[in-house]
Order: sequence, then structure tokens, then C-alpha cells
Amino acid sequence: MKLSLCHCLSEHFLQEHREELTRRVFGVHVILDALKINGIITEKQISEIRGTNQRKMRELYRWVPSWSTESKTEMLDILRKTNRRLLFQLQGGHFVDRHKEELIEQVTEFPLNKLHRYIRNEKQYKSLLHCATVKTKMKRLFQIVQQWDGRQKDYLYRALAKTNRPIIEMLEEEHFIEKHQEELIDQVSGIDEVLCRLQYQESPVFKDLSDRCKMRELYTLVLKWNRKQKDHLYIVLKETNGPLVAELHEGHFVERYKEELIQRVIGAKDVATSLLHFTICTHQLDNIIRKETDKEQMETLYKMVPGWNGDWKDHLYEALKETNRDLIKELMERKRSSIQGLTPYPFAKEKCLCVREKDCSEIQPTLVLDANRTLKTYRIHIPEAGTFLCSVTDLKFEVRAAVTVEYTYSSWSQHLSEFVEPDWIVAGPVFDIHADPAEVAAVHLPHFICLQGGSADTSRMKIGHIVDAGIMLEKPSHISPFHAVLKNPSFSLLGVLINPIYNKFFPVHSVVQLYKICKKTTTLHLYLIPNDGSLIQAIKEEEEKYNSILVRKHPQTNKPLYFGSHYHISSSINLTVNPKELEFSYKRPEQLQSFLEIYIKNCRRMHLSLKNKDNRVWDAWLEQEDLQNLTETTAKKQRTQQASRASGTQHQEKELHFIEVHREALIQRTVNVEGIMDMLYGARILDLEQYQKVLSRGTNQEKMRELYQFVPSWNYSCKDQCYEALKMKNRFLIEDLEEKD
Repeated sequence: MKLSLCHCLSEHFLQEHREELTRRVFGVHVILDALKINGIITEKQISEIRGTNQRKMRELYRWVPSWSTESKTEMLDILRKTNRRLLFQLQGGHFVDRHKEELIEQVTEFPLNKLHRYIRNEKQYKSLLHCATVKTKMKRLFQIVQQWDGRQKDYLYRALAKTNRPIIEMLEEEHFIEKHQEELIDQVSGIDEVLCRLQYQESPVFKDLSDRCKMRELYTLVLKWNRKQKDHLYIVLKETNGPLVAELHEGHFVERYKEELIQRVIGAKDVATSLLHFTICTHQLDNIIRKETDKEQMETLYKMVPGWNGDWKDHLYEALKETNRDLIKELMERKRSSIQGLTPYPFAKEKCLCVREKDCSEIQPTLVLDANRTLKTYRIHIPEAGTFLCSVTDLKFEVRAAVTVEYTYSSWSQHLSEFVEPDWIVAGPVFDIHADPAEVAAVHLPHFICLQGGSADTSRMKIGHIVDAGIMLEKPSHISPFHAVLKNPSFSLLGVLINPIYNKFFPVHSVVQLYKICKKTTTLHLYLIPNDGSLIQAIKEEEEKYNSILVRKHPQTNKPLYFGSHYHISSSINLTVNPKELEFSYKRPEQLQSFLEIYIKNCRRMHLSLKNKDNRVWDAWLEQEDLQNLTETTAKKQRTQQASRASGTQHQEKELHFIEVHREALIQRTVNVEGIMDMLYGARILDLEQYQKVLSRGTNQEKMRELYQFVPSWNYSCKDQCYEALKMKNRFLIEDLEEKD
């Protein structure tokens, strides 16, 4: 009777979880080998099963209905060996039941059309149709799903995988807590504190167990948890066992000690044999034991390890503990000694190892300004196929042919939906991009996460694609030190996000912005921000409202920083600084950015440093011209701005504009006239005929003389925009002429 019940349960389990087993089972080649050894399938049948794990499982499932109950029970036992964690998860229920809360919160495209055949009740269908948002539709759907069987839930699972692929893939992928299960069980200390922070109610028996046994018991629950619960455990472990978590971020035990294990393991044949039909098949075992020495056998085994998931690496870790206990104990003791005194930052390193890519041509964008001289749009015309970088925004495009691209900085706060926060946080600016997608092969979106020379974990970085229904999270095609790449993009609002389970534990490329304020005494504003062009632009616009000027010093900090860390000013002279310290944090472009205000008296030269405790992260020498007050320079600037705001006729009679006062010098000395014409044409100051007429002239001087033919008909707003274009393309010339004023 008991055996009969076991058969029924295995048959039911295989059918109930067919879709998830098909999608997620790992290492099908090992499963097929075990089925062949047990006489359930033949060599001929195996030869017909090809392709990915998913495709192989779909092919295998075609034969399952014809198997005996004993064969189905054997199949389930094989799955328990090769995919034990997946089987534990499935015991927690169907995928759509386990992830109900996350699916309600995160689904962006509701698959109503695909579900029509399963929602035959017209009243239910209309109730879904009339829901205002995707979230309310998902809530209503799950009320209906409660009555569904496994086959219907499988169909919903497939429909969501097609319409919301990035979300489903994120929920399916192996979590850090799963990837490092055995090491965490062996090495987590202070488990009572962990359980307390998890608000876990212990049973009386549980209290008498060792830390290791408590962790083992906890994991019987963890593997059935949803992703948000696992994220919570990760954060608690990071807070209570920071150095251990830091070590695990460098890779699995069998990867970190690869070279030493290859050199020192004894009885490699026994190690490999214990992995048969857990992680390796008969053919792979034969290849290993055919080698003569332990070292050669371990080298052969390690050629397979890079393709393994965390569960399979744990199988190897356990096999090594059984066969080479003293060696593993020695390595673990050495590790415990080496991580003593580690800071809680998993990626803490003294220096940024990221290298900028030099694989493309730089293009200076045209700025399209409105009547108030406010930046609205960047425009670049890419002349041919290739890869091109915007020199202002750091946005990069791979194009198939000549194309014009327009883009602006946008604001995350206008578009981030409820489900994204606090689950995801900003890792770079968001862009509103307009281009012909047929001509753009890929877009490279800037991010400010420091990848530590390639050693940091990038799996939690996604591209937020803002659409009408909300945010879709897409997996980048590739992540480089300064960009996340999206191939064959569809354009709207795009930007890089990162999962905050790392919170402030990821390093950030950072910059200092130093502004000189228009006051009688020398006053500086020092900003410390992530290297995000939209933040730099927002600070510039805010400071220029008060006639402040950027003090041009190298902006990059000398190492990556961490959100939540605090910094203070150190100097070669006595300073008055308010506030005393500045927290490094991310504030959106529309928010006022925090700064240190520095008051300086009677100083001709000084050294300025930004420090965290005793560690210097940025420093610069300020010379006399950096420190002089701005009253005289600012007065000139204000006169120009006041003239631009007044009515054109009145001021044309009383005062000539800057571009009229310096007409001859600008004609003789201006370069990059084509770029200036692009800006004026983009701002609709020149029409197409005028634009072409100017560019038809030969030399820069002839082009500028032709341009000046149109100036008398312009109002002050048009002249101001010409001034801004000249300043953008010929900054040093304009500064020289302003000094002469």
C-alpha cells in the first residue's frame, strides 16, 4: 500500500510540475544517462534528444505517459539527485502559487488574450477586462487561479514567460542563498541573531542544536521561499556575517581554491565516482578515471565545473569534504584567518580597475535650445555604419547605416512604478531616445557601478525600459565597465537599474563638482555625486541660476565610493565649512543636491582634500584665479543676461549684443562653424535655405560673414542662442573676449 501511494505521488508530481521541470531542470545529459542505466530509455532514444535542456526535457516528456509507475518513480529519484533544490522548491507548490505576490507586483504586460481559452466564464473575463491597471488585473486573476488545476496553471506560467520574460527569468534564476548553500550552512556564525532578525520562531528542540544544524534546518524552509524572502535572508547575513558574504561574492569554494585543489586532492577517482549521476554521466566519469594521476583527473573534472550551477558545485564541495576532509578543513581555517578584519563592503578595493573602452568615434552633439536658452534635446547625425559615442552624455550607439538620433535626460521619478521601488534602484541616467530602430543595432547606456576590473557581480543589473504599462526589466546583452548594452532596442525611456539586495555594498564611480559662488567673500560649493550626467547637468543648471561658475578641476574620485559613507573637507589652511560632513547618496536630478559650503578668507593658493576618516578620495590645488571673488565677472554676465530678457527693440537702440560687439573677432577666429550652424538650425533660428547657404561657403571666415547677414533680423533671444552655440563650440575664444570686456 505504501509503495503504491509512492508511485501515485511521483506520477502526480511529474505531471503537476511538468512545465516548471521542463523549463528549469539542469543537466539533462546526466538524467538521460541515469535513465539508460536503469533500462528506462534506450541509446537510440537518447540519440534523438538534442538541443538545450528545455528542448531535451520536452522531448523526454513525450515518452513519460507510456512509462510504468516504477519508471516514473525512478525518474523522480534521479531528479532528486541532479536537481535537489529545484525539487525542494516545487514542494512549496506551483510556480505561479509560490511567486504570487511577486507576479502581482512586477508583471507589466497582462496576457489576457493568451488566457481567453481558460477563462470561459464571461463574468470573470469582463471583470479582468474592466480592471484599470495591470496590478489590479493580476490580483483579480489570482482569485480565479485558486480554482485552477496544474495544467491551467502551467498555461498561465507559459503565457507569463512569453509576455514578461525578464521577470520570469529573474524569479527562476539561482539566488545567492541557493548558490552558496553548503558554505553558508558550514560557516555562518551567530545563527541566533540571524533567526532573531528574520523574526523566526524556534521550536524548543531547535534551541539545543549547533549553528550548523540550525542552518541546515533553516534551509529546509529557505528553498521553498519566494525571492523576496531570500533577499531578506541575504541582507540579514550580510549584516551579521559580512566578511563571509564578501568572500562568497568572489566565487564558490571550488572555484576560489581551484588551483590548490587540483594540486593537492588525493583520491580524485573516488571524488569523481561519488559524483556519478549527480553531476556527471558515465562517459564523463570514464574520461576522468582514464587519466593516470590525481592531478590529471582533477584537471579533467574541472573542465566541466564552469558550466555547473551552485547546486552541482555544492555536490563537488561535499564530495571533497568526504574524501579530503583534512585538506578542506585547512583551506577553510586559512580563509577564516584571512578574512578577519574585513570591512563590511563585499567589493571594497582601494582602486578602481575599470578601463574605458576605446572602440568608437566621439561625436559632439548639437544642442536644441528653447527660447529661454534651456537645454531641451541633444541631436547627433551619425554619418555611417559603426559605433559612436556622444561626448557630452556618454551615450553610445552601434548603427547599421547613417542615422539621426535625438535624446534628452528624463526623470526616473516620473516613470518608476510601485513595484520597482524599493526592489530596484537607479544605476545611471534615464534617456528619452528617438531614432529609427531599424538603423540602430545596439544602444550602450551609461551606468555608474564600478565593476572592479570585471570581478564584481553584474547579474543584478537590468535595463529599465519604460513603456505605457509601466517598467519592463530587460537583461542587458552585455555589461562593460561603463555601459550596459541593449541590442536591437525599441526606443522610449531607457536606463540602468540594480537590485538593492546589495544596498550600499556596491562601489560607485563618483565625481566632485566644485562651484565658485557670486559673493563678496570667496565661497565654494562642493558636491559629491555618482558619475551620472543627468546629476551633473542638474547641478550646473541650479548653480547658474545664481551666476556661479564651475571651478575646473579633475572631477573623478581616486577610488569608487559607497552609498551611505560620509566625507569631510581637509585643507592646507583654516576653513569654515558647513555642514561639517557630507553623506554620499543618490538624489534624483529634480531634487536639490547636497553640498558642502566652504568659506575662504584672504588666500592666494590652497590644497583641498575630501576624506573619509583618514582616507583621501579626492584632492586639488586651488590657485589665485580659482579663489578670487566673482563680483566683477558676474556683473558682466548679469548685464548680458538682463539684456537678453528685455525687449529687443529697446535694447537694440541702447546696447549692442555680445555677438555684435565682437563681430570682427568672431568672424576671424571662430572654428567648427558647421557645429554652430547645426545648433542654430536645430533651434529653428536658421531655416534650411539659410543653413545650406552658410555651409556652401568655403572658409570659416566666409561662413561667419554669411551668417552675420542674418543677425540684424534677429531678436535678443536668437542672438543669445547664437552666443550659447559659440560658447559651446569655441569656449576659450568666448572667455578671452569676455575678459577683454
